[in-house]
Amino acid sequence: MPANLNIADAHAIDLVSAPPPPPKTSLVDDDLMEELSSVIKAVDMLEAYDVEREDLVLPEHLVQEGELHSSLLVGTFTAGGQEVTGEEGGSGEPLPFWPSLETGMVRKDLLHRVFVHQRNKARGKRTARVKTYNEKSGSGKKPHQQKGTGRARQGNKRRPGSRGGLKAHGPKGVIQDYGNTKLNAKMFKQGGLIALRARLREGQIKVVEGFGGDKTGAVEQGVLGVFGETPRKGLPEGGKTLILMGEKEGENNAEFIRATANIFHVNTLKATRANTWDVLRNERVLMSRNAWEELREKY
Repeated sequence: MPANLNIADAHAIDLVSAPPPPPKTSLVDDDLMEELSSVIKAVDMLEAYDVEREDLVLPEHLVQEGELHSSLLVGTFTAGGQEVTGEEGGSGEPLPFWPSLETGMVRKDLLHRVFVHQRNKARGKRTARVKTYNEKSGSGKKPHQQKGTGRARQGNKRRPGSRGGLKAHGPKGVIQDYGNTKLNAKMFKQGGLIALRARLREGQIKVVEGFGGDKTGAVEQGVLGVFGETPRKGLPEGGKTLILMGEKEGENNAEFIRATANIFHVNTLKATRANTWDVLRNERVLMSRNAWEELREKY
């Protein structure tokens, strides 16, 4: 025991009998540790997928405190000179705020993975197959002797170099199954949300009260009129348009769907069936109020 230790001090006796317990409070709280781990994962993801930092994080919408509706306004769809107000007659209420759509990141790496996955699913299996030597018709006799003729050596007339012969290095059947790829359901769902978020940042999403019309020319004029364009020959300046309808709207607007089928730059789908592939292949998205509500519940 050191000579300078004062045994009379009660605190010193406690220190000698048992070491002090470690402090319960850490220098770094749990929230900060979680934030640091997310930053480390983001940096690792950037290096793994070779994604630029400015491509990963885009400016977010500034949402004022107490704002209960979206900054996206509801427009009107005019077909044949008549405004379509929807099944409810046009409530005129603002759109509900959708935080997960209007705020957040646009991850191009995740969009690419989901897009490639859906493209491979559409391709399916590769079933092309060429015949082998045993299956190809033709004689197996040697055309001429091996040496002494000055011609190239050949064993039979079925070789790839002969007319009507085999295909060199042709497909051998199901050598690649494009559809045999897997993707987590969470990533599949997140890809559709990010695709809609990207279109919203670009200002290419419009919402109307409802759809109507049975004439192809009037419907085309109404679709382009929402985006401030007029019909022209060929593809419109803004590109193709994806129309998203509610579940009941698709059943009650059969004439409208038939009219849009005649317009090559307009694709019509139910809101719940739209995915990343559909949103990215169309430059603009036009949806009804009911479709906005269904997508909000889905995501």
